[in-house]
Amino acid sequence: MKMQIIFFLIFFAFIGNMFAIEVLINGVNQATIIQGEDFVITINFSDGCLEANINVWADMNSNEIWEDAIDIMIPDMQDEIVDNDLYDEDPAAGVYQITIYGDEDGPNRCSNAGLFYVAEDTGGIDAAYLWIEPITSNYSVSGSVTPAVPNVIILAMSSEENMWMTATDASGDYQSFVPTAEEYIVMAFDPIGVLGGMLSNTMYENILINAHLTDYDFVFTQGNSTIEGTVLNENGAPVVGVIIKAEAEMPGEIWTETNGSGYYNLSVIEGWWEVEPSWDSLIPDYLCVDEVEVYVEDGGTETVDFVVYETDSTIEGTVYLDDVPTAGFEINTWSELGMTEMESGINGNYILHVASEANAFGGYCVNVDIWDMPGVYVIESYNNIISGSTGINFHIYTVAGGIEGEVLDANTMQPVEDCWINANDGINWFSTSVEDGYYQLPLPNGTYQIEANGNMYYQQIVEDVVILDEMITMDFYLNPISFDGELWGFVYETGTANPIEGVQLCASCPSYSGNTISNQDGYYHFDLPNGNYALDAWHVNYYTVCIENIAINYNVAQQDIGMEPVIFNGSLEGYVYEYDTTIPIPYANIQVASATYWTNTQADMNGYYYFDLPNELYGADCWMDGFFPQHIDDIEIADNAVIQDFYLEPDVEVDDEEIEVVISLDQNYPNPFNPITKISFTTMSIENTELVIYNIKGQKVKTLINSVLENGDHLIIWDGSDQNNQPVSSGIYFYQLKIGNEIIGSKRMLLLK
Repeated sequence: MKMQIIFFLIFFAFIGNMFAIEVLINGVNQATIIQGEDFVITINFSDGCLEANINVWADMNSNEIWEDAIDIMIPDMQDEIVDNDLYDEDPAAGVYQITIYGDEDGPNRCSNAGLFYVAEDTGGIDAAYLWIEPITSNYSVSGSVTPAVPNVIILAMSSEENMWMTATDASGDYQSFVPTAEEYIVMAFDPIGVLGGMLSNTMYENILINAHLTDYDFVFTQGNSTIEGTVLNENGAPVVGVIIKAEAEMPGEIWTETNGSGYYNLSVIEGWWEVEPSWDSLIPDYLCVDEVEVYVEDGGTETVDFVVYETDSTIEGTVYLDDVPTAGFEINTWSELGMTEMESGINGNYILHVASEANAFGGYCVNVDIWDMPGVYVIESYNNIISGSTGINFHIYTVAGGIEGEVLDANTMQPVEDCWINANDGINWFSTSVEDGYYQLPLPNGTYQIEANGNMYYQQIVEDVVILDEMITMDFYLNPISFDGELWGFVYETGTANPIEGVQLCASCPSYSGNTISNQDGYYHFDLPNGNYALDAWHVNYYTVCIENIAINYNVAQQDIGMEPVIFNGSLEGYVYEYDTTIPIPYANIQVASATYWTNTQADMNGYYYFDLPNELYGADCWMDGFFPQHIDDIEIADNAVIQDFYLEPDVEVDDEEIEVVISLDQNYPNPFNPITKISFTTMSIENTELVIYNIKGQKVKTLINSVLENGDHLIIWDGSDQNNQPVSSGIYFYQLKIGNEIIGSKRMLLLK
């Protein structure tokens, strides 16, 4: 008994000496900064812990003591941190440090604010306090908010979008200081919901703050319009506790939560609103969905319903930075059914929770987000990934070289909005967006073709740009597209002259392409710049038509199109099985092609597929990740129903449950594309490899590869040119991979100019 007492005394003494989590700001538990200053958050993890959740709370009663029953957690300011992740500035084990910079639109831009930074790991919870003093200035704007509550935010924004904010005090009063005398927009919003969804539609525009201005007041009232709806899963069951956000440019964002029936109701004011379920309240149990934009009349009600798919599977992988597994990278994935995201954790691993139903709609695109990281590029991007996939890894590398510069309108010299920069070396393809006319694109050493693209601008291309461990300045001056002519016509069925609705049409020349759809009367119309055009027309029930050499030269051209209907005389159906076990393979890809007709489909969850087909002689391909593809020739459809099963052999080697893919052909990306697309594949063979592009008629357009390749992953770029390096017209194309005498697979792609 005595020994037991001693043991317990020693045990509890040990527990008492264990170090619990600690949060510091600028090295202390309570800190004060001046508005706009940087501050440093340091988190010392509990003993044995390497991960924590961190949240930011508003001090509602100004007592500098964190009280979770009184203080309010600020939405969208939660994060998960991992020791030595991408943003950790302290390499020491068990210590996490990050700097919050004052030149960004973060919390340190808001004066008269008391904030708690609360961190929790499995060993405990701790909070540090930050008070933000206003800047000293001769210029300010002041007033009051009704009802009188603390922590309503007043924003003063200059013409250059520099933001200076302050929080109201307990009496609802505020004074917001700004550094310079100039014109500002002044508005009020309630980001933490202290007013229970009340709104203010007051905004003071172009206010010259050149002294201490007073009486700029805001009144918040309940909205007299309504946005309502439900959030249901794919089976129609209510999804409870989902936060629904509605945001307008003015007065900002409001939110509510779905009840036990999945129902929500928001009081709003008249105007345009963007409505969406909060991703944080859906992940990881459901896929997220896009926001919906809706206009609400004064006193009116609009219904916005959402269907979210429940997750029942995963996609997994590892993120490497310079070949070292790294935490803190955001991985995102999207499909026809929804999106989700997750950060890489300890050892660089990530797990995306996804819905297997998306497999029937082409699976998932998976990417790693590096847009806000200067000086890095990523090797991989993935398409058509099915649920349950593992080893979806990303390799990110830091580089010293690349290109940077401005993208300007050649006429106005103003920054071009909605534009992007591409670079390719014939094998690898890199891209970046342009923000406020400026871009930076890190690149590994090599020789590149650089392209500047802008919506409604002509593309600019620079050849043979050599990158060698330094950033090169490249400015682009894009010429806006001028629509000098028109093309219109009537699309009809040959034999009957009946109009065809819903025909997809593409008019393209080397410098421009446009797309439209025929209306219910069969008519179509393009506004086009001058050029010599090819016109493609396709519809699922008609044979594709391509018309060349349509001249647009300050004129209105008419081109009627007769389309021959496809007569579906027969059918092709069957099952896809695993070769050895005869177990059906769900969601396998099947395509059939003849001299004049092509189509594809996916097997259903039971491995069954079906085609209606016109009378012709077909070749058929079946493929699925993890299996060798199968090609079958001489399938004759002649007023009959043909049954053709496929038996796919696994192309894996199994070793302690680890699966290694041997040969695969991926879907091109992007698709549709203009002007460049990437085709990736994996080979483990010493035989000759051939990658060929074909047009819709089955004619060879270009051979991209015809040689013996090293084993491993390969990525090839097609620039939309033929064997003579002349641009091809827009439309449907196919690429086929052949190794030795075996066709590995064929896939469809769409070029839109």
